[in-house]
Amino acid sequence: MASAASPLRVALDLTPLCNPIQGGVARYAHQLACGMSDLIAERGGRLDVLCRRSRWRSRSMLPRVPGTRLRWIEKSWWPLVKGVDLVHGTDVRVPNWKGITQVATLHDLFAHVSPDFSDEGFRARRIAVYQDVLQRCTRVITVSRRTKADLLRFTDFPEDCVDVVYEGVEPQFQPASERAIGEVQLQLGVKRPYLLYVGELSARKNLVRLIQAYAAGGFHKTHQLVLAGKASFKSEIVFEEIRRHRLQEKILLPGFVEDRHLPALYTGADAFCFPTLYEGFGLPVLEAMACGTAVVGGSVGAVPEISDGHADLANPLDVDGIAFAISRSLDRSREQLAAAKRHAAGFTWERTARETLEVYQRAVRHPLQLARPARTVEEPAKRAQNLGG
Repeated sequence: MASAASPLRVALDLTPLCNPIQGGVARYAHQLACGMSDLIAERGGRLDVLCRRSRWRSRSMLPRVPGTRLRWIEKSWWPLVKGVDLVHGTDVRVPNWKGITQVATLHDLFAHVSPDFSDEGFRARRIAVYQDVLQRCTRVITVSRRTKADLLRFTDFPEDCVDVVYEGVEPQFQPASERAIGEVQLQLGVKRPYLLYVGELSARKNLVRLIQAYAAGGFHKTHQLVLAGKASFKSEIVFEEIRRHRLQEKILLPGFVEDRHLPALYTGADAFCFPTLYEGFGLPVLEAMACGTAVVGGSVGAVPEISDGHADLANPLDVDGIAFAISRSLDRSREQLAAAKRHAAGFTWERTARETLEVYQRAVRHPLQLARPARTVEEPAKRAQNLGG
């Protein structure tokens, strides 16, 4: 076991990157690996990046991280590279390597928060992973204070072993040129002026009420609504709502949009609409702000924390409230948008890596934690009551 002052030998799991459609967790894993590689090397340590063998066929999706070596693993195997001091699971799961300090990142606890955000089988599997990992980890990283509070509410993991480390915004997210905006319009079929949503088309994202607010507020008369993202849990209700309001000609569904198009897509929007029912962080909120775009957010979950007064928030269950927030966002001044852009600039992946390294150093100062029992999930009624708590 290394001391906090010794060069650290870290293994970082990049399995989330082996997915053809990469969301915020994949972005987190990639950016953390790039930043951590330099930090650990500067201190004489070593970073190995890991991927589960079940993702072998998707290996071409793994990025090359300078200064690291890729190792293929399975949960029950001893590490293929010996001499690891700490292993970090970037999306809850952590290899169960005996005698090695284990750290996990939890991006959200939506499986605990509500039974309406995923199917029963997924919820059960996810909660089982939480219970397994929390018995083994020395420390847990959450990406917001909201996620930390949820972790402490639904489990018995010690509060003093939880560290909040915010995610970052990449430099590419900045106001795009008119030429770039025009190119993305042509490629995706976007028509200005437009309102924008980016993320999964799922029940948790509250898109049905967003569509209702879009219609009720009369925005369909002046703006196109672009819902950019892949279909996910209960996405059929989104399509049904579009048909019910006869908005097929007003709402664009371009599917998943690649990262290279996002800055222009954000910049061209009059407002970014993200009134979700629950977020563990809400990275698109900061990306939109960094591109100089007004943001509408839900008043629950982590969005109020992450936006910190620079977004127009609404109760996500209140359709009229969402419509009013959109109206307010369209009236935001240049000064307000500039302040939001400065706010987003404070979230960097360099800071994420530096603070994560500090978590590693705290973790290796202490022996591995004894196994702890994980609390069972609360009753559904109590979860629903606690949704915005």
